[in-house]
Amino acid sequence: MTAQQRIIVVGVDGSPASRAALRWALDLAATQDFQVEAVAVQRRMPAFVPATSMALLPHGTFPETPPETRAERLHAVVEATGDHRAPVIELLVTGDPVRELTQLAGPGDLLVVGSHDAFTAATALLGSVTMGCLRHARCPVVIVPAERKRASHV
Repeated sequence: MTAQQRIIVVGVDGSPASRAALRWALDLAATQDFQVEAVAVQRRMPAFVPATSMALLPHGTFPETPPETRAERLHAVVEATGDHRAPVIELLVTGDPVRELTQLAGPGDLLVVGSHDAFTAATALLGSVTMGCLRHARCPVVIVPAERKRASHV
């Protein structure tokens, strides 16, 4: 990595929105002097979670996924984006997604996240990673919507 090269940090959770965000970042990096960091964040679980609270946990946070499995999933998502004409680093981190993503993306970088069209009751209660990144990032944030399947008019 050169001293002038900037980083595009992309939050990747395997959803269609995060896949679209990764493709967008790779397309930009191929035409600019950017390196892409595809970041999968595993939320840290509290030592004890009452059974009645389980319904409020964000999707994919319980039980904890072994790092090897997370690495395989992240690698599969990166590989599924196609031919990479830009360098991609795959990072696995544990913690709060907003904190981890905004800490990895410095002032001269770019943070890219996917946007889900639907907001569930849990999202409204817990807050959105996208909204948190917008509030706390030290760099520009790009929000890429999930790709929609086109209806056939045949």
